[in-house]
Amino acid sequence: MSTPGVCAGASRKKIGESAVEIDGRLEDVRLAATRLVRGMDVLGIPALSLPCGLYSNGMPLGLQIIAPEFGEAALLRVAGAMERVLS
Repeated sequence: MSTPGVCAGASRKKIGESAVEIDGRLEDVRLAATRLVRGMDVLGIPALSLPCGLYSNGMPLGLQIIAPEFGEAALLRVAGAMERVLS
């Protein structure tokens, strides 16, 4: 399974800024940036995020790849293959 790795709005801030506006609401940058990946971490499900392109604003686009329980080896093989194709 795969999901986006980072919210586009969270990636538009400069170093040192602590809030970001997403859909008209101010949110903590750290919470907004990790919103899409925290669930897998909390559940202990093997997942990783890798860069896979750029948004229209030039910021990196991340893709989170999710594996079944105890699927770390397969996850790393898939990530390595994707990294070779995307680079």
